[in-house]
Amino acid sequence: MRLTAAGIAFREAAQVLLAQAEEVRLLTREIEAGAVGRLRVGFVGSMLIRGLSQWLDKYRTSHLRIDVVLSELNSQEQIDALLHD
Repeated sequence: MRLTAAGIAFREAAQVLLAQAEEVRLLTREIEAGAVGRLRVGFVGSMLIRGLSQWLDKYRTSHLRIDVVLSELNSQEQIDALLHD
């Protein structure tokens, strides 16, 4: 018994889809575990001289798949940002 040309094409496409499904499954587990994603950090300017860059360097070294987005905000802007996601 042999696969037809259509059967071969179907098998190849199905194998690609199954591999993609496994990649998505692993990605969602990593996201759920907090290993992948985005961290938004609001900070006041004085944090730049109080160790923010050192902390950020350490964090990025141990969390390679987390995208860190920094926003310099005053205290009220930080509160507003938290209240509005």
